[in-house]
Amino acid sequence: FDEASILPYPMNSCWDDLQVLSLYNAPQDLSYGEVGEQHYIVSNREGGLGKDDVFLLEEFYINKIQVHLTLLEENLKEQDQDIEDFVPASNTQLTYEINNSLTFNDSIKHGPYISDVTRNSTYTFKVSKEGFFTARLEGNTHGVESINETYITLYDTIRLERIVAEKEMVIPNIYYAYDSASLLPESFPVLDTLIQLFSDNPSLLFEIGSHTDSRGSDVYNLDLSQRRAQSVVDYFLSQGIPASSLEPKGYGESMLLNSCDDGQQCTEEEHQLNRRTTFRVIGNTSINIRQD
Repeated sequence: FDEASILPYPMNSCWDDLQVLSLYNAPQDLSYGEVGEQHYIVSNREGGLGKDDVFLLEEFYINKIQVHLTLLEENLKEQDQDIEDFVPASNTQLTYEINNSLTFNDSIKHGPYISDVTRNSTYTFKVSKEGFFTARLEGNTHGVESINETYITLYDTIRLERIVAEKEMVIPNIYYAYDSASLLPESFPVLDTLIQLFSDNPSLLFEIGSHTDSRGSDVYNLDLSQRRAQSVVDYFLSQGIPASSLEPKGYGESMLLNSCDDGQQCTEEEHQLNRRTTFRVIGNTSINIRQD
């Protein structure tokens, strides 16, 4: 005999429940909306006609789960080249895997993309389009349950970000040991957020840039920034990003974001603004399109 365990609600309630008889139908034998389990129980709970009545409790299986994927892309205004808002994406290439098995790989003229997925499964969408960063979305149906429904829709959204060549993007919260190129451990979680971006866009060449403030000599700051940029690249290499995708570049104090140049009195916050680690797209892995 198995070890006795307490039955869950609603079979077990605060009322006097006894004599449970359960009938079980295997999920694969059920059609949409069919009962998965039936439990007959004698109880004096509310809703009966006498002191003790026979109640029928029915549990429905979720027989169909549907994923509804909305595809959006950044909109680019032609007049001032400012990126604003997201609009429905068109002419994208979509790869869809369920439990690491390729289910769909084709172009999508217009969204959304709708697909069925089984219970207790993992799924991955990867969307690409020329001129945009390839994006990935991972999800699963583990623990997806419903008391009253046998048909559930999961809503997901992928936003494609436009590639702007040479646009520098700051990687926040990157810290080094004082006067050193050694990365501090608190920097790793932030860097980890970029690993998927780099691995999903293997044809792009990313520059990892490092900038210092103006304190110290130009020569020293240039060397320090180059070593710091290399430290960040080395971390990405240790996480499996190929060397052909990354290029370290130290700028020293040559690209200050404010007027805190040599000899200027500035606050620590103003100096900190100039100390930054960045990345930008400078070409692809076969052709370098750097313009500086």
